[in-house]
Amino acid sequence: IGKWHLGDSEKFFPMKHGFDYWWGLANNPYHRAYDKGLPMYENNTIAIQPVDLARLTRSYTEKAIGFIEQSVAADKPFFLYLPHTYPHGPLHCSPEFCGTSAGGLIGDAIEEIDWSTGQILAKLKELGIDSNTLVIFTSDNGPSPRQSDGAYPLRNVKASVYEGGIRVPAFANWPRVLKPGVVNDPIHIVDWLPTILQRAGGDPDALQLDGEDVWAVIQGQGRKNDESVFYWRTTKAAAVRQGNWKLIET
Repeated sequence: IGKWHLGDSEKFFPMKHGFDYWWGLANNPYHRAYDKGLPMYENNTIAIQPVDLARLTRSYTEKAIGFIEQSVAADKPFFLYLPHTYPHGPLHCSPEFCGTSAGGLIGDAIEEIDWSTGQILAKLKELGIDSNTLVIFTSDNGPSPRQSDGAYPLRNVKASVYEGGIRVPAFANWPRVLKPGVVNDPIHIVDWLPTILQRAGGDPDALQLDGEDVWAVIQGQGRKNDESVFYWRTTKAAAVRQGNWKLIET
């Protein structure tokens, strides 16, 4: 449920990549012009066109909660992937949130995502499954220079291999399994898939996946001091981090 940014024609849609259901956009709002306005898809069919961009976060949240309720009612375990369109530009927010933060429009959009997350967590608690559900909250990259002066105290912005471009918040909550307040070492966003798959009883080694199972890191055991973490700029290695040191090719 949410933004799908891996292609805006049907052969690239989530339904072709293992998902059972999809409600969302096939692109960022400014990446392509549509004669009838930006379409909202349900599975492979246009459900709304043009979509109300101000109501995206609320729409995603309502669909996500509905999916959770249906899964619990059917007594089925579920996987929900909810990539919000915002705070990627162009920014919008629901009328209830516009002008309510001290951070301008981007602050308003983030406040609404905070509300959305709270609604979903509250629903898990209401249904009695919060203690047995792994919830992950993260982002894909640092801030855009169009929207922000940077990621202070980190250096630089999106598309750079400095920490401000690639280090983002990541939270994992699983009350029965994970201890609260544990600070972990960096992982890559592609590490989530093999890590989740392993916890769900799958075999990541049977698939050709990017990333690795980093459950030990998430549990707070950390990485080895001499372990190197590489950063790539498209197809070229551009930086490497080891312990407290980082080498960047400029």
